[in-house]
Amino acid sequence: GLEAAAAGPVGDFLRELGARSHRDFAYLARSSQAELTGRDEAEDFATTIKAMGAFGIPDSEVVEILAAVHAVMQLGNVVFKAPANNSEGSEVEGRDDPNGALATAAKLLGVEPPDLEVALCQRMMRVKDERAAQRTISQSRSVPQAKDGRD
Repeated sequence: GLEAAAAGPVGDFLRELGARSHRDFAYLARSSQAELTGRDEAEDFATTIKAMGAFGIPDSEVVEILAAVHAVMQLGNVVFKAPANNSEGSEVEGRDDPNGALATAAKLLGVEPPDLEVALCQRMMRVKDERAAQRTISQSRSVPQAKDGRD
């Protein structure tokens, strides 16, 4: 697997994520091309990790890059629904699941799941009030708008 292709902190991070298939990620499952014929993906991945090191990228930053990519893949798995009391709004399905896509993406991005849900499901706008003072207001995004914002 890919985790065997990397040692040290990078390998530790990949082992922590566990083995995954392209089918585990909505963004990748859309593709009809699941494998590259004639390519050893683990070897190609190891070459990429070695190249990052050769360019002076420390392991800690390689882990951050991989975490960001994995977070994007997890965001693709986030499913939105309209809240019971607001058919024009949106919320994340399974938002309280500690192992769900929202929680995993939030952890990888270093934010709290409720804050990530707000970022996905609400739009913040800065407006001037009648005294020309700036204030921030939020507006709920519909399910299609939340999907578009995520993607």
